[in-house]
Amino acid sequence: MIVFHNQIVEGKTFKTSFITSYDDSLFVNQHPLVSVKPSKVEVEMLEVADILTISFKGNIDVVLECSYTLEKINSVIKIDESLEFSTDPDDNDMDHLIDETRINLDEYFLSVFLPNIPMRVKKSGAAKLKGGKGYDVIDEDEYHKQEQNKTDPRLSKLDDIDVD
Repeated sequence: MIVFHNQIVEGKTFKTSFITSYDDSLFVNQHPLVSVKPSKVEVEMLEVADILTISFKGNIDVVLECSYTLEKINSVIKIDESLEFSTDPDDNDMDHLIDETRINLDEYFLSVFLPNIPMRVKKSGAAKLKGGKGYDVIDEDEYHKQEQNKTDPRLSKLDDIDVD
């Protein structure tokens, strides 16, 4: 959704909302996020002096992938985030809008939404796999213990030496 900067009156809150609508291909490299369902996002924009604040609020319906079973899970992510921008071109301490005349809310929304995606998603009741035919699933501690007990194959001939 595009908002024009001239719609915002200094000192007055500009309220709007939009429905999330993103193609699933946008999230191909955003594991465990699979897709974002259409959800309503409330937006408040307030400009005071040289500071523009954009606030996003909403419950976003998403589809995530379980880290254990790789099944798709429906979930809700609550967003209540704000961004601040400087409208003073000489201010180098704060971020500036990408375009001074047009504000693309989708770009800014994604910048606050994506960091709220959990790193690991576990379906309720899902247990870690134990292994299968030809493989075992072990945790990091077990792996390090096995690695400590291994002998480097280049040094295996030393085991044949009989030292009295």
